Amino acid sequence: MAISVTVKYTLKGDRGHITLVIQKADNGYIGTIMEPIKKGSNKIALKKSITIPETMAISVFISLAVQGETKTTVVDSRTFTVNK
Repeated sequence: MAISVTVKYTLKGDRGHITLVIQKADNGYIGTIMEPIKKGSNKIALKKSITIPETMAISVFISLAVQGETKTTVVDSRTFTVNK
């Protein structure tokens, strides 16, 4: 299965990155992908192939970080029920 998202962003710093994080219901790691971004407004598509593990739900988080800062901001998240 592939998880794909398109993210519109505005970055005020010179550089940063957007990260897609996929977790199981118990917060266990399934997959992640990080892409660099540059200052300004744009959109980026992220796609990650995963194997669905034994879990009740899958959570998908999108975070944005500015290079040189210690804070990462979760800009969106979704949780999906797994039906097997």
